[in-house]
Amino acid sequence: MATSVAEEGLDIPATDLVIFYEPVPSDIRTIQRRGRTGRSHAGEVHILTYEGSRDIGYLFSARRKENQMKSNIAKLRDEIKKAPSTLYDYFS
Repeated sequence: MATSVAEEGLDIPATDLVIFYEPVPSDIRTIQRRGRTGRSHAGEVHILTYEGSRDIGYLFSARRKENQMKSNIAKLRDEIKKAPSTLYDYFS
C-alpha cells in the first residue's frame, strides 16, 4: 500500500497490481497513475468507484480525454508521414 507519493514518482518495478480508491478527472494524471504498474511484466489497475457519485463522471472524463489525446497523436503521426521525407526522418 502506498500514498500519492508512490503515484507521483517512486519507481517500484515489481508492482503488478494497483488499486486506486478514486478516479481523477485529469487524463495526464490518470496515465501517470497507471504507469506505476506493469513495468517489468503485465500488470493490472483497478479503480474503485461509487455508483451515482462524481467518481463516475471523473472516470469517464479522464477516459474521454485520454482517447482524444490518442486520436490527436494518431492524426499528428499521419500528418508527419505525409510531410517531406526530411521532416519525417526528423520525427521518426
